[in-house]
Amino acid sequence: MRKEDLTELLKIINDDYERTMNMIIFDNHLLHRNQELIPHNLILPPKELSEREVPEFGLIALPRNKLSKDFTEVFKQFCFSSLLVRREAVNSFTKIVAECNKVQNMDIFNFELNHIMRIEDYKHI
Repeated sequence: MRKEDLTELLKIINDDYERTMNMIIFDNHLLHRNQELIPHNLILPPKELSEREVPEFGLIALPRNKLSKDFTEVFKQFCFSSLLVRREAVNSFTKIVAECNKVQNMDIFNFELNHIMRIEDYKHI
């Protein structure tokens, strides 16, 4: 993993840890009813401990309304406005990646020249 990825991941983990610790401290404080910081008439709603059913594929069914569009229609619009799904574009990208990989492995710079050369001489090296 790159350092940037780890930094972002650690930030998320630390934020989650801080929220959890704040919740534990706040709940403990409310349990002991310490009136110094929080007024005694503060009543929080009960916590919902409902166990929701986990969808099989992690998908949630959304209700359909007048504004929601069919997937096929949305995909057609995407294909119409995007060139990335065209065969020609995919083939071009494949060729570009192959050329870039080829150039990356080539030695295109010659640092061992000790004297000035003409272009014709350089091409024959």
